[in-house]
Amino acid sequence: MRLGNTTSLFLVLCALLVPGIQAGWSTEQTTRKLYDDEEYRYDDEEYGFVWSLLNGTAFCFTSHEHPQRFDLVRSRVCDFADSPATQLWRHDDGKFISKVDSSLCMRIYGSNLYEHGSSRVRVTPCGEDTSLNLFDFEGDKIVVREDNSFCLTSHGAIHREGAPMIARACAKKPRFRFWFETPDDGTTGFCNDDADPVGCLVVADEDPVPGQKLILGHPDLNHNWKSEVDTNLFRTALDFNMCMQAGNGSGPPTEGTSLRLYPCDETNPLQHFDYEGVDIIHVGSGLCVGFRGDSSHVNVDPIILKDCELVGNNWSTDG
Repeated sequence: MRLGNTTSLFLVLCALLVPGIQAGWSTEQTTRKLYDDEEYRYDDEEYGFVWSLLNGTAFCFTSHEHPQRFDLVRSRVCDFADSPATQLWRHDDGKFISKVDSSLCMRIYGSNLYEHGSSRVRVTPCGEDTSLNLFDFEGDKIVVREDNSFCLTSHGAIHREGAPMIARACAKKPRFRFWFETPDDGTTGFCNDDADPVGCLVVADEDPVPGQKLILGHPDLNHNWKSEVDTNLFRTALDFNMCMQAGNGSGPPTEGTSLRLYPCDETNPLQHFDYEGVDIIHVGSGLCVGFRGDSSHVNVDPIILKDCELVGNNWSTDG
């Protein structure tokens, strides 16, 4: 589930519409359900926030900046704007994998859980005792896969900033409501309306090295870009330090000049492009970005500058 740029508005609306939300990761008094259970979907290859709303404030599962084995996972105010790695997790086949260190996963301890009724959530190597580091979303709850009568919540009757995350019997508190959200990195994909079959603006071999050509690539390849209105730069999502450039700098761009990837430099006019509805226009030359020729060949055609009236210049965004 991706909320993208609606996150701030969503939080404000929740704060206004559900003032009865109680501390302690409880939403017992919530009267409206924002998402049906079957809508809990996310890409297990993406990192995202695991969060809950408490009294109008979003709190996220948060690791230490330099996590070590047995470090606690805590509840801290979500930083949706900067998306710190400490608050990003990948949920893959039950494991919550830390973005700070992908060898570490959330885990609980059975002796504490079954003998004392609760266990603090820690990070340990993902291969250790996998029966106790698997968790599932059941609707808006996160349950222990080995025994789904245990849920994740925060420690203490009243929630506080920095409280350790724990597993305890779901019946001990009202239901705990969580969402998984992938951060919005401001990127969008560009696919060509004139291409048949569909092709998109991609970096050849998905390898963002200086001088790499741009091609009309298959939509399954990473074709996301960050188009900056203030600088006119097109940054590839493969490496935000690399930008689309007209040519290699050996001369002024003309019709047929190949589009390549070079380190971003907002003072370089060869890297200045505007997206105007359907056209991606090189600011200096007035030429358009498109595939070579009048018919498309996906994963073959280079991306070049060409007359804006020709076939192959029409781009749509998919993000």
